[in-house]
Formats: sequence, C-alpha cells, structure tokens
Amino acid sequence: MLLSCSISLLASFIVSWTHYGALQEATSDADVDQIVESLKAEWTNVGRCLFALAAMNMSLFTIDAQSVFEVDEFAQKAIATSTAATGLGILCHAWFLAQFCRLARSDFINRARSIYGSDLLFSLSAKLPWLTALVSLASLMAFGGRIACNVLPMLAIALGLILLALVIGIGYLVNGVTILGSFISRGASAMGHMLEARRAAEDRERRGITAPV
Repeated sequence: MLLSCSISLLASFIVSWTHYGALQEATSDADVDQIVESLKAEWTNVGRCLFALAAMNMSLFTIDAQSVFEVDEFAQKAIATSTAATGLGILCHAWFLAQFCRLARSDFINRARSIYGSDLLFSLSAKLPWLTALVSLASLMAFGGRIACNVLPMLAIALGLILLALVIGIGYLVNGVTILGSFISRGASAMGHMLEARRAAEDRERRGITAPV
C-alpha cells in the first residue's frame, strides 16, 4: 500500500514538474509545437539565470580575508557547491541548445527519443539545467544565511523564523481571509434583505395596508 502510494505520488510529481504528461497527451502537431517552444523558452530563461549565478559566484570569489565579514569553512563550501552546480548547469544548457535548439518539430522529437529512448528520460533530463540552478541558488542562500548568522545571529534566526512562518502560513492566511470575506458578504447581504423587508413593512403601515397572514 505504501509502495503504491509512493509510486503514485512520484508519477504525479513527474507529470506536473516535467513535460512528460504533455508529450503523452499530445494528439496534434499544434500540441507538439507548443511543447517544443515551451522547452526552448525554458532553456533560454534558465541559461540567463545560470549566467547570472555564475557572475555572482565569481564576484564572491574575490572576497579576501580582510573583508568586512568573516567567510568561514561552511560559507566557502557553499560557494564552491554553488559554483560547481552553476558550471554543470551551463554545460547541460549548452548541450540541449546544441542538440535541439535549431531543430524543427519532427526532428526535435525524433532526436529526443533516439538519444534518450523514451519521453520519460528526455523529460527528466530536460529539467537538469533548472535543477542545477536551484542547487546553486540554495547554496548561495546558505552562504548568505551563514554570513548573517555570523554577524547578527539573533536577527538572522528571527528573520528566518518569520520567513518560514510566512511561507508555511500564507496559504492558511489567504484561505482565512477568503472565508472571512465570504461571511462578511453573506452577513451584509442578509442585513440588506432585513432592512428592505423592514422598509416595506413600514411603507405598508404608513399607507394603511396590512401584510397578508
């Protein structure tokens, strides 16, 4: 039971995070064209992100021992991890652009299936540049968090807890505001109907007309 549930969750994650579901459900040339254009745009955007991360990593490598903040071993490892992930991501990005960027629709799909053997492996591999960018960004965040903890530990911890609470609780907050707004709207509507009924009753009394029993 647990194994089947895990497999189902993994399949749902793959379908929602990659283009595998779209490739399986594509029934026309227009659907395939849309997937191909989406992949090309995705690789272009992640390439820009990776080059920006590479520039940030290179600038952090220029920090010397006499800087205004201390760079300890953990921070150094975080920068090294970010740099390695960025370099790997740029290589993956260059590979996909060289192999697929200038291909037409039919050649694109045929080459993808000839290299990877299935839509599933291709869909997972196509996300490697984004995955490396996420690892690089997470490492940079770890570097920044470590520096902040070294300089102002209590403030960094407090801000981290506040951010975590916001990330976890934002959905509940939005739902709560939505429910509250619905109750207020219903209450206002009921109050309006009551006031209208009261005005109608007063008008009938003023005109000497009694309401039917």
